[in-house]
Amino acid sequence: MGRFLLLSAGMHIGLWAQVVINELQPVPPTGEPEWVELFNRSDTAVDLSGFYIYDRTSRASLAGVQIRPRGFAILTRDTDDLKLLRRIPPIARLYQVALPTLNNTTENVFLATRDTLVMDSVYYDMRWGIRGRTLERIDPFQPGHVRENIGVCIAPDSATCGYDNSLSLVERDAQLRSVAVDSAQVIRIELVNRGRTAFERISIRLQARHGRNPSWSELGQWVAEYLPSSATSNLAIPLTELAGTVALRPGQYVLRAFLENTDERAWNDTASTSMFLPFLPGSIGINEIMFDPTDGKSEYVELVNRSGDTVELGDLLLGDGIPPQSSLPAVSLAAGEYAVVALDTGIWNTFPEIRGDPRGIIVKASWTLSNSGDVIRLANPDGRIIDSVHYLPSWHFWGLRITKGRALEKLQPSLPSDDPRSWSSSTDPRGGTPAKPNSILASAERDTRLSASPNPFSPTSTDARLQQTTITYRLPWQSARITLRIFDASGIPIRELANGQYSAAEGALLWDGRNNAGFAVGAGAYVLLLEASDALSSESIREQLVIVIGK
Repeated sequence: MGRFLLLSAGMHIGLWAQVVINELQPVPPTGEPEWVELFNRSDTAVDLSGFYIYDRTSRASLAGVQIRPRGFAILTRDTDDLKLLRRIPPIARLYQVALPTLNNTTENVFLATRDTLVMDSVYYDMRWGIRGRTLERIDPFQPGHVRENIGVCIAPDSATCGYDNSLSLVERDAQLRSVAVDSAQVIRIELVNRGRTAFERISIRLQARHGRNPSWSELGQWVAEYLPSSATSNLAIPLTELAGTVALRPGQYVLRAFLENTDERAWNDTASTSMFLPFLPGSIGINEIMFDPTDGKSEYVELVNRSGDTVELGDLLLGDGIPPQSSLPAVSLAAGEYAVVALDTGIWNTFPEIRGDPRGIIVKASWTLSNSGDVIRLANPDGRIIDSVHYLPSWHFWGLRITKGRALEKLQPSLPSDDPRSWSSSTDPRGGTPAKPNSILASAERDTRLSASPNPFSPTSTDARLQQTTITYRLPWQSARITLRIFDASGIPIRELANGQYSAAEGALLWDGRNNAGFAVGAGAYVLLLEASDALSSESIREQLVIVIGK
C-alpha cells in the first residue's frame, strides 16, 4: 500500500487546505442511495481514520477511508446500488459508510475529528437545487458554506460522481449552453466560455435529422470570434439562410449543434432541440369524410399527401376545434398516398383491411363529426391551417334517399376542400374507400381536353356509380378562367356549372342531371361547352362534348 498521511486533531490548522466535501446527492432519483463525495486537493495521499462526517443529528466514522492525491472518495450507505447506477472512475474510491440522512430542505454537513474540530463544512438549501441532480462545490479552494460556491450539477448524467465537478473551473472550457428555434423560425445558439482561457474563435456545426430517419444532414458551419473567460456569445441563424444549402422539407426535426474546438470538457460541447417546419396550406388535403356511419361503425376522415414528397403526419392536429384537438402519430405517407383517421375501432367492422395498416390511425377523440354539418381542420402543431372543410349533408348526391353509412368523397385530391362542387357521395358498396383512391375519383384522359364519365348516366339508376357524371378537363396552361355550360338539343342553356371560375391546369366538376332551377331534366342528349382562357395571356379555347342521360 502507498504511503498515507494520517491526520490528527493536532494538525487541524492544515486540514482545511487538504480534504473538502465536494459534491452531495441529498435528493437522489428513485433507486439511488444518498452519497457524499470528498476531494483530496493536495499532492499527498490522505487516511481519514479517526475522522467523522456528521450533520446536526448523527455522525459516521471514516475509519479506513483513504484518498489518493487529487483523488476522490465516495461515501454511501449502499455501494452495490450506487455502482449499478453510477460509473465510478478508477481515480475514485467507493466506501460503505453509515452516512447521516441528508435533509431534503436545508442541511449543514461537517467533516471533523472525534472532538468536532472541523476540517470542512458545506451548507445547502434545496431551494437552490433540482430533485435528482447533485449539488456541487464550484471551487474546492473556497468555503463550502458560501451560497455562491454551491450550485446544481449541469452534467448530462445529473452528477459527476468521482469526476471533476461540472461547475468547477478548468483552463479551456467552451460550453454550448443551448440551441433553440424561435417562433420566427430563427435558430438561436448560446455559447459561454466557462474556462480560464480566452478562445480566439469557436467553430459550431449544425446537423438535422428528419422524422424517424436515423441519418443526420449537415446544415453548415459557423464561427464565433474572440470569446474571453466568462463571456457569452449568441448566434442567430434564420432558417431561410439554410434554404440555399440544404433541402429541408416540412415535418419534425431533431436539430443538433456541437463545437469543434478542443477543450477539457467534451460533454458540454453539444446541445440539441426539436423543431417543426410547417406544412404549406394544401400540401396535405382532406379527401373523404364519413360523418354519419351506421350503428357499430366509425366516423373517419381521410387525408391525402398532395406535396409531391414523402411526409410524416407526426404532431399534426386534426379536429373541429381551434386549434384542432387530436395530435396525429408519426405515420409516413409517400406522395399521393392516403391515410385514414378514425374516431374509434368500429371502422374495422366495415374495413377490416385497415386493422394493422399503419395508415389506419385510431384516435381517442373528444370531438365528433356532426350529422348536420361541421368544420374539419388539419393544422400544423402551431395551429397554422393546412386544410379545412365546412361540409354539409346537402353535399350528398340529391338522388340518394338514404345517405347514412355513405362517405363524402372528393372528385380529385387537388380540388379545393371548401367548395361543395368538389364533393359527392361515395359509390363504393361499403359506403367509402378509406386509405384508398376514391370511388368517384375523376381523371382526365391524357389526350382529351374534355371528358365525362360515366356517359351515358342516369340519376334514377339503381347503380350508384351511374347516377351522376364527372366532367374532367385538361388545359394547356398552368392557370385559367373557365366557364362550363350545358345546353339541351334546342341550344337552350339549362345548367351553368362554372362561370369565370379560376382553375388549375386540370379540374373536375359533377353534373347530377338537374337544371339551374334544381329540377331533373329528361332523358336525351345534351351538349357540354367548355370555354377557357389563359390567366396570363389572351389565349383561349372552346371544347364541346355530348352527354347522354338514359332512362
